[in-house]
Amino acid sequence: MTEEQFWSLIRASHDVAKGQVQRQESSLRKALVRLSAEQIVEFDHWFQHFVCRAYRWDLWGAAYVICDGCSDDGFLDFRHWLVAQGQSIYVEALNNPESLASAIDSPAKKVQFSGLSFFNPAMFAWAESLGKEESELDDFPNTTDEPGDLNPTGEPFDEDQESLLKRYPKLWSMFH
Repeated sequence: MTEEQFWSLIRASHDVAKGQVQRQESSLRKALVRLSAEQIVEFDHWFQHFVCRAYRWDLWGAAYVICDGCSDDGFLDFRHWLVAQGQSIYVEALNNPESLASAIDSPAKKVQFSGLSFFNPAMFAWAESLGKEESELDDFPNTTDEPGDLNPTGEPFDEDQESLLKRYPKLWSMFH
């Protein structure tokens, strides 16, 4: 699977979802299950690659402002959400985390990324395509080529209000 094919699948599922994570995951699973098991694993490789690429302090700080705090697990969920938004929002956020202010529909609602089940639609599609049971999901190939103990890249953010306001003025004004 090419990078272009990966983003095409994400875009199609995002367009169908209209902002509903479960609908996007369902749409993506349906699309993935029509592919070969090998292509599903390749999709997951791309997904994990982009999630790892977004392991950056500037994005974590943005998530911290948006969510009024962001744990390790919350930041993982945030990165899954970010990839699921599609290539243009993802790339724009890598270039400028403040661009997320225009990517979030309703600042009036408290944005929560924790508990997103989006983290592995490929695993379930892979199992379904091979006729495997949920108990056999442990057989899904590890597609992460990044070491698990990496630290985020870039400059860490300070959690105090003044520093966050200075570093993320658009996001701060939108969410606080």
